[in-house]
Amino acid sequence: MKIFTFCNPSINTIHPDFKENIDLLQSNNPNHEVQYIDYDWFEQWYKDIDYDSYINYYCKMNKNFGAMIGDYQKAVLLYYIGGVAIDIKNNVKCKIDDITALNPNSNIIMWAERQKMSEVYIGFFVCPFSGDPLFKDWIDGIHKNIDNYDPSKIKLKFSRTNVLRMTGPRLLTKIFNEKYKHYFQLRWQDYTYQRVKKYKEKYALPHYSVNHEHLINL
Repeated sequence: MKIFTFCNPSINTIHPDFKENIDLLQSNNPNHEVQYIDYDWFEQWYKDIDYDSYINYYCKMNKNFGAMIGDYQKAVLLYYIGGVAIDIKNNVKCKIDDITALNPNSNIIMWAERQKMSEVYIGFFVCPFSGDPLFKDWIDGIHKNIDNYDPSKIKLKFSRTNVLRMTGPRLLTKIFNEKYKHYFQLRWQDYTYQRVKKYKEKYALPHYSVNHEHLINL
């Protein structure tokens, strides 16, 4: 099972602290291969897997919003391949195999408590099985949001909220609550943690929350 970590736009531009973090993740999980996902790798792979979606949806997304691109990449990779998806700033408190052993016949969904509400945590997924309908619905939900994107109704100053609704945890949580509450669930804080501190300062690009542009290339 591969462990995907996301370093948009390019592996060559990331801060050394991120590389050190992922080296630790690999050394603690020798049974699984850690694979960096950046724009170049994903684009070449996705063209071969689903060219229509690549052209009609992925290419329309504003690449200045790395979090949005990462959300889409996670949904697609977990649906087509399965595996572990973890944000490059995070690491795991135990071995990945210890987590999958908790429920070996199921993909595992992590939850986070945020401002008096619960959301699916999209910084860490453990999904040994590909083809899960939850991730297909996530992809379809993102595509629907792109199809229905109305620039006249978007408040550009609320970049973070726009991304959360467009591709992120607010979209996925809505989908999950409608159809997938029976899935095996854990609290992300019990199994993963943010190892890279002050990570927003270490990204190669400004944090997406300060980028007041449209999410879609118009």
